[in-house]
Amino acid sequence: MATTTRPPARGASALSWLCLALAGGAWFFAGGRYVVPAAAWLAPVFMLRWLRGRRPLLGFPLAAAAAGVATFFGWRGIADVMMPTPLYAAFALAAAVVYLLPYAADRAFAPRLRGFASTLVFPAAVVTLEYGFSLISPLGTWNALAYTQVDNLALIQIASLTGLYGVSFVVAWFGAVANWAWERGFTGPALRRGAVTYAVVLVGILLYGGGRLALTRPAESVRLAGIIARPFFLSAHPEMREALLGGEPLDPEQERTFRAETAAITDDLLARTRAEARAGAKVVVWGEAAAQLPAAEEASLVARGRELAREEDIYLALAFATLEPEAEKPVTNKLVLLEPDGNVAWDYVKSVPVPGPEAAISVRGDGRLPLLDTDYGRLGGAICYDMDFPALIRPAGRANVDIMLVPAHDWWELGDLHADLAIFRGVENGFSVFRPDNEAVSVATDYLGRPQAKMDYYAFDDAVTVAMLPTAGVRTIYTAVGDVFAWVTCGLLVILAAVALFARRGTAYGA
Repeated sequence: MATTTRPPARGASALSWLCLALAGGAWFFAGGRYVVPAAAWLAPVFMLRWLRGRRPLLGFPLAAAAAGVATFFGWRGIADVMMPTPLYAAFALAAAVVYLLPYAADRAFAPRLRGFASTLVFPAAVVTLEYGFSLISPLGTWNALAYTQVDNLALIQIASLTGLYGVSFVVAWFGAVANWAWERGFTGPALRRGAVTYAVVLVGILLYGGGRLALTRPAESVRLAGIIARPFFLSAHPEMREALLGGEPLDPEQERTFRAETAAITDDLLARTRAEARAGAKVVVWGEAAAQLPAAEEASLVARGRELAREEDIYLALAFATLEPEAEKPVTNKLVLLEPDGNVAWDYVKSVPVPGPEAAISVRGDGRLPLLDTDYGRLGGAICYDMDFPALIRPAGRANVDIMLVPAHDWWELGDLHADLAIFRGVENGFSVFRPDNEAVSVATDYLGRPQAKMDYYAFDDAVTVAMLPTAGVRTIYTAVGDVFAWVTCGLLVILAAVALFARRGTAYGA
């Protein structure tokens, strides 16, 4: 016999509209610049409640409007930097519609399913959407529900088994379970069994994470220093930015300014590198494209770096951008690692330029992440946006990288939001992350995601991040099995949808 759901009581309209308002408010805080971790758990509760209690032709347009407004304001300063306001408004609405698709799946299939199994539709649909998006979208895993929980260290340890999708599943499942209980008036033996089932799973995850945090003992540590450019030339000179990146010639005065100031910035980066080496740093990393120079001057910069690495007996990761205005792609974004003997260990080009203006002007790397065995563990390298793509980074985990060097460049509105994605890659793959960031927040975390250092570009004048990180990482199940959890969850959604389509429809309220 099909499960019968309870129709909304008469006079419940005010509560229903309140749910929409709360859903929109929570949506605003469940992504973008103003993340409140609890909002990510609550937004699905209220949005599911609204949509279950309304006819689709009314419920979904209003839900899209509420979510679109929340997205528009929540992502201002982040998603709108590459498009005019009207286009950004359309983007915000389209994004809201896309992220409402799991709610549509729940509305279509969950009322047809029996008992507690109906609560699995929504989290399975969330994971399916996020995983599918990561495979086809140039935005990678941006806006995945899991990233809102980066500070809940016990919870995010499940990523070492399932990738970020295990975290997204359990957070989304809470909304479905809460809605299921709400439908039943929060009473009855079925409710108790369902609540206990979810509680057992959640407690099990937290116990696993807590145990991993408590029982994993760090190895010896090494001191790393991150050096960021202050000022960052292209940001300090927006009047020259278009010309330099668009292949237009500079006038003589601009050419003199460019060469003089970029030379001064490079000299400063090298001087601060030497100072940090003498303070005890064994690995020094520059922020993404900290030095910007004509392509013809690359050899000179690398030669100076090699001499410095030999003199100070350090591993030096030079992050710089070479400019070749006459080329079809005028920018090459590089990370060159120098060994203490001055040898060039790797010469890596950023694999995934950010979609939009950066991708249009940047040479794209081959997607093979570099690594090097050192006295301080196996070092790996990636640049900023590369870390948003789990499939790109997972080979580093399989290669047993211990510390991932990740020069980055963001901007003020992003704060530490983008760094959260890199922290998840560390937990998934069992390596520490060292991420100096020009013009945003620099972070260093160990292989469990525990913060070891943090520096806000706008709060400190020093522009140097120093951290002690373990020289050995840990191996994770995720690196061995990959996205098996995501695939199983996609399969679960297909099975649930098939069962629902062939089941006799119950009395779904609002239908």
